[in-house]
Amino acid sequence: MNKIQKARLNKWADALESGNYKQGRWWLRPNLVEGDENGPDTFCCLGVACDLYAKNTKKGKWDGEKFRTNKYDENDANPPEPVTEYFGISIETAEKLVDMNDEKHNTFKTIAKFIRKLASK
Repeated sequence: MNKIQKARLNKWADALESGNYKQGRWWLRPNLVEGDENGPDTFCCLGVACDLYAKNTKKGKWDGEKFRTNKYDENDANPPEPVTEYFGISIETAEKLVDMNDEKHNTFKTIAKFIRKLASK
């Protein structure tokens, strides 16, 4: 992981702590899934990463609960590879974040602490 990716991780943690994103579970952007219990305007922690990627690179877009960086992306629970590369995280780390967000119901604040630890390595 390089210095730029570490800075991006810290900005991601800042976004999670900002209160600008409401936490949801099970999908990157579950509020766009019809009948979902998460409620309106929610994101999982990795959905926030996708949203930041789109805003900062002008690449990628939301297609329902899916985030696409090309027409072949079918990701609704995990970010596409360009997003994980942008932040310098492995698939294993992404899976850990899914577990923290969805299974363990960790708050965005707790997840932000974990992400800051990644950035400090």
